[in-house]
This record gives sequence, structure tokens and C-alpha cells, in this order.
Amino acid sequence: MSYDFFCNEQTGPLATLQYYLTGPRIPSSTKGVVCSQACLEGTSLVIWDFAGQMEYCFTHSLLLSTSGPNTIYCVMFSLEGIESDQYGGQRSAVEQLLFWLRFLSITHSSQSKPHVIVIGSHIDRLPHENSTLIAKQFYENVMKREIELFNCFHVQFFPLNCRNLSDVNAIREPLSKTVSQVLQNTTKEVIPEICKLIMEQVSYLRLQKVRFQRWEEFAKSILQVLPNPIYSTTLLTAVEYLHNISELLFLPQYFLPGKLFDTHPGQNISTELPNNMVSALIILDMNWLLQDIFGVFGNFALSPASGTNKERWHREELAAALNLTNGDVEGALDLLEAFQLVFKTQEGEYVVPGWLKKGGPERSGGCENMRGIGYRWKDCNRGMFSHFLVGRLQIQLICMFGTERCSFWKGGALVVTKAQLRIEVSEDRRNLYLIGGWRLKDAEGDCYHLLEKVGKEVEILLRNEHGQHYEKIHLCPTELRNLTVSSEVAALVGFVRSAGIIEELSGFSFQQILEAEKQNVPLCGKWSMQPWEVLFPQHDTRILSSLGMNCSSRWLEGSTLSTLCSLLDTRSPVELDWKRLGELLGKASNSTITEVEEEARNKGLSPTNLILIKYPVILYQLIQCLTQMDREDCVSAINNMMMQLKDKVENQ
Repeated sequence: MSYDFFCNEQTGPLATLQYYLTGPRIPSSTKGVVCSQACLEGTSLVIWDFAGQMEYCFTHSLLLSTSGPNTIYCVMFSLEGIESDQYGGQRSAVEQLLFWLRFLSITHSSQSKPHVIVIGSHIDRLPHENSTLIAKQFYENVMKREIELFNCFHVQFFPLNCRNLSDVNAIREPLSKTVSQVLQNTTKEVIPEICKLIMEQVSYLRLQKVRFQRWEEFAKSILQVLPNPIYSTTLLTAVEYLHNISELLFLPQYFLPGKLFDTHPGQNISTELPNNMVSALIILDMNWLLQDIFGVFGNFALSPASGTNKERWHREELAAALNLTNGDVEGALDLLEAFQLVFKTQEGEYVVPGWLKKGGPERSGGCENMRGIGYRWKDCNRGMFSHFLVGRLQIQLICMFGTERCSFWKGGALVVTKAQLRIEVSEDRRNLYLIGGWRLKDAEGDCYHLLEKVGKEVEILLRNEHGQHYEKIHLCPTELRNLTVSSEVAALVGFVRSAGIIEELSGFSFQQILEAEKQNVPLCGKWSMQPWEVLFPQHDTRILSSLGMNCSSRWLEGSTLSTLCSLLDTRSPVELDWKRLGELLGKASNSTITEVEEEARNKGLSPTNLILIKYPVILYQLIQCLTQMDREDCVSAINNMMMQLKDKVENQ
């Protein structure tokens, strides 16, 4: 049985470590992702070495996701400087270690706990006499503080100098025991008999220079050469097995919804697949992908660090930067687009999300009104929102709104219509925020629809990648305004691009908002907020749908409110208009009526709307007052609204 030994490395010489574990020669520096086989204590290992990846966050998201129970991860981070945080050494080491553990906690989908070997490199650069003690104490302190995250894995820690043979030899025996333990705990898999036939076809396709295929095309080519018809589920099982032993790559989890070919033996019947199995890609030539493509995808020529300051590339420029020959250009760019590692604008230019500049434009203070939603992990001790997820969201945004309305940076985006919507991830990558703002009154609905539309795209991505491990909150507008003010102050002292959000923004779940509305109390928290100040009362109908006729008139649906205003704003010959409504709702005096009338005239507002804001009641009481006024036209508008809401809920 073979084992996937995934190695993630930022600072240490992993190739040297592999040499000391498996011998016999020192390999050269790695390029891209190296997949090799080795034997350890008589057991075959498949070693994936990611050390040659500059843009690690994107390729790792593709290749590290696994459900195999026989997977061992190796995480290497630098111990240099951890004896003191005077120059940020401890903070840097903690960030490295926790980043990768959180990353692995969301990529590994098996029910079993994966084994993680944590290697602290550069122990030789710590104070010599206490280096081992310092390293172990540092690790234990981090583990105690993040115990729930560490409990997601079977973790072993080794501080060592990778260039010292005796240091590296020290982990031979523990590694051998780990491999043996994984072997004992892994149930024997039933190898599908069609695997050999599939690999014969794969070998034939490779000879034809076919380097990758989409699922349906691949399934058709396999079914044509098999002696007997098979179920599509059998083919899927065989392909997953070949993926697990690294004979090919099966990448189903990042692509648009599609169909699975041939559900019944010998019949071309398409049925829906689960979200993580649709429109999969089969990589036939792994060396081409891992070396020729990923080996140059992180090319320095594409990086902002190269000094080019380019964020959009013509086809020829991108091909030249990636060292693609004429025969490889179409296939390589097609594959990178399918992976969503690059995307093509409507103008035919290419954008590489991984090489966008850090930090977005300053938060605009021109928006008087702010609303937002956030997504955060239910378990605050694990998980994160990856760079790859944000890059995929950027691609969705440019497809939805076009390049003229979108601007991007690394980890964020800005969409501008009548309103504007800013998408960004917090510095610790634990929170994803969608922050909307508008200035003109008629742009409130536009902001609501932006949040709804983009929020749905975010939730589709999160469901496909993270299941139900996240929760949605509605952000506090006061806090958002303060965030904007802080950004403006930073701009005054010379910061051109905004820094990320460091502290977690507070917010409220919809259930908390609903309960506060039911009890007619403010939302508890750092800021005292009323429920209608957090949501969009005339656009978001969830409160109205939940409470029915017991709902406050503050939550009247927008078009219904407009209808009531148009019916009651006009003065009635028998005084059955907004003035009479004010008297019935709140015993409005003549002076109050005069004040409302002046405010409506001076600000161009509806007096009916001002009365409803001043004297909110439940809809049942509002209907009673309107009935007493003999305004059946207004009562009918409210009843129609409730019927439409009921039909909408039933049809969902």
C-alpha cells in the first residue's frame, strides 16, 4: 500500500530532509511540485514536495484536499528568533504554524484524524546552550493555547537542523512508527478490477499528448474500451482510487455544476452529482502539470515584486512569462482558467489573483449609510478562508458585474454601482466581510441587492468547500462607520492603500435580530442597535415573513410602503389621509402634524412615511386604524403583500 506524504514548507530545505530519510543522493533544488516514490521500512511512500511553489496558497488548495485515511502531512516552519519577540520572531513562527494547521483542518475531509509531523527548522540559529528547551517550550505553549485546533490531528513535533545528519536521523524511528500505525489503522481497500484497464487507456492518451480531460470526455473514452458496461459510480470509485495512489489527479471540488455521465450500465443517462463531484478534471500527465505548469506559475515575472506593476496581461505576455511554447499555450491557459488560477476579462486580458497587490483602495467616506454581512467559523479555533476561495469569488464578480464595475487586490474586491460593496478577509483569515455603503436615498435598494447577490455567491463557495462550518452575521453599522473614519485618518498621513481588518468586527445572527424584534428590545453588544438599523427594513422581508401581522410597521415591504404613501399623502376632502392616521396611531397633536408637514416639504419626504416612523405599530393595529378610516384601498395593499409573502415562502 502506498501513502501520501504531503510536505508543506516555507523556509526549511525539505529536499535535504527527504534525502536523509530515503537516500541515497542529494537531490537538486525542487521546481514546482515534485511527486516521487520512496521506501521506508519496506513500505512504499508517495511523497509530494511543495517546496518549489512560490504561489503556494492556490496550488495547495487544489492538491492538498484529500479524504484518504493514509495521509501524513509534514509542516515545516522556522524556529529562528523564537527566543524573543523583540523583532517579531515568536509572532512570525506562531503565524506560520497556525496558518498551516488551520489550512489542513479544512482540506482534509476524512472522518479520521490525519497525522501531522511538525518540524521546527533552524534550531541551530537559537542560543546554543538552550536551543532544544526553548523550541519545545515554545511549541508546548502554542499547543496549550490552541488545544482544540491541535486535537484535530495526531501531531508530533521535532526541532532540528535539517543539514545535520544526526538531527534528521532522530525522526527516522518515529516516522517509521507513524507509517506502521497508519498501516494498521487503515482497512484494506478493495481495488476495483477496472483500474488496470483505465491506466492502459490513460497511458494511451498520454502518448497522444492528451494531458487532461473533463469528466464526461474522460468517461466516454474509458467506456469505449471497456469490454463490459459499468456503472458510473464504479468508474468514479476506480478513478478516486487511482487518485489516492497518485496514478492520476482527480480534481472535482472547484468547478461549476455539471452532470455525471452514464449512471446505468450501457446507457447515456446524466444525473446530478453532489456539489463536490461535478464537472471534474482528470489530470493524465501529472508531471506536465506539477513541473511545467505549476513550476512556472509562481514565476517572478508575474509578481508585483518584479517591479512591473502589471496586474493584467495579454495572452502573449502571459505565455512568455510562463515560458509556454506554442503547442502548450492553449492547453495550459485553458487548464489554468479551469483551475481558476487565472481569469480572462471581457476585454481579453488575463488576471492572476495570486499576484495581485496587497491592500485595497482606501475606504470611501462618501457613503453616509453602511451595512454589511460577515462570515466566520463556528469553531473559532480552527479553519480559515483561503486565498483560493477569494480568488474564485473575484472571478465570479467579474462575470457578474464586468471589469468596469470591479477592482481587485490580493484578498479583496470592490464593486461599484449606485452603491458600493467591498469584500475583504481579515488579517488572520478567520473572517470574510461584505461591507456595503450608499449616499443617495434611492441607492439603498441597490446596496441591499449587491449584498444579497454577492452573499449568495459566497455561500455557494463556502458550502462546496467548507460544508456548514461557518456562520453568517449582520455587521454593526456604527462599527463600519468607525472603520471608515479610521481609514480616512490613515489616508491623511500618507497611506494610499488600506490595511486589512485586524480586529474581528462584531455582528448579530438573524436569529438574534428576530428575537430582539419580538421582544421589542435593542440588540445587546458593544454597540446598542435597534434591529431595523442592522437590516434593510423595506427590502429584507424575513422579519415580516416570520412575524406576519404581529410584525412592526417598520418592516413594511418597500413597494407596499410606497403604495400606502401615494394613497395617503394626498390630502383627502374628508381628512382621511396621513393626518388622520397620525391621530389614530399616536394621538398626534396639531403641532406634531405641522412639524411633520414642514419636514416633508423641506426634505422632499413622504408625510405618511414620517408618521409611520414616528408611530410604529404592529400591522394588525395599522389595519385596524385604516379600517376605521374606511381606507379599504390601503388595507387591500397590506393584505396583498402578506399573500405574496406566503406564496413566496410556499414556493421556496
